[in-house]
Amino acid sequence: MEEKNQLQDQSKSPTTNNTHQLIAVQHSFSGPIPPPDVLNDYERIEKGLASRIVNMAEKQSGHRQNIESRYIRSANLRSIRWVVCRGIFSHSGKQCHGDIIFFRAIGNNYSRFFK
Repeated sequence: MEEKNQLQDQSKSPTTNNTHQLIAVQHSFSGPIPPPDVLNDYERIEKGLASRIVNMAEKQSGHRQNIESRYIRSANLRSIRWVVCRGIFSHSGKQCHGDIIFFRAIGNNYSRFFK
């Protein structure tokens, strides 16, 4: 009987060894625009915030496409210059120099595709 009373007394007394459990949740996504549920959370924080995030991603995409198209145009012009130089050297009787320039131009074109 005493043993039963001791157990009851222990269960009523506060324990000094309290443990807490922490659960962390991590969400990740790929791309400039978060998933719709995350966009809704942003919209709840501040009205119009989700549309600003989407607009920012659209501007960034347009900027990146502009840079890529400028790079391609400049690479094409560089290749054309090499081919023109080959033609000039070939017609001036320096076929060896013309061939070196021609193969360098071809190498520049192919190296862009195999990076």
